[in-house]
Amino acid sequence: SFSCTSDSPCDALQAIVGGDAILVSTSGCSPEDVALVPFPSTIENSAWLTFVAPDSGCISIDFDQETGGDGDAEMGLFSSGGTCSDFPFVRLNYNDDRGSIDPQITNLDLTPGERYYVMLDGVFGDIATGFITFSDPCMDETPTGVPTMVPTTSRPSSTPTLNPTTSSTPQPTRFCGAFCQFLCSVLPELPRCP
Repeated sequence: SFSCTSDSPCDALQAIVGGDAILVSTSGCSPEDVALVPFPSTIENSAWLTFVAPDSGCISIDFDQETGGDGDAEMGLFSSGGTCSDFPFVRLNYNDDRGSIDPQITNLDLTPGERYYVMLDGVFGDIATGFITFSDPCMDETPTGVPTMVPTTSRPSSTPTLNPTTSSTPQPTRFCGAFCQFLCSVLPELPRCP
């Protein structure tokens, strides 16, 4: 059985962008006044989370309904203008899955370093229970361990070379086959190209 531990913006669960999923439930939570928290529908049982926008200003918030919830969920993203009690809040985004897909919110224009609030509500009084994750969809997701091409100061800036921090293996001195032929067709200035 879940109990509401984040019944108001000032009691909001702290989320870390890129951190672990947080188990949250609207069970036992009280409603909010839509005059203070603008929402397109009646708020029956709201749970609150808060996070600080990452440097990119991008956020994706995903709610995944778990066993124990008995119905529909909706989410809103808000800015407060200062603190958790600076009402009325400004609604920045809203998503109601209406029973088909768990709600998700994506915003790409938040102010980096500013605190934002997320309200999870059970539609028509339903209990929304599940995991919520906060991620940065704008974060560079370059795979690790993959050599990257960077210019070096010992060669002309138009000649790329493998970054020595990702590959310490000496490069072969002879022509290396079809892949090198392709590279030479794209970058004919490479020193090993005929």
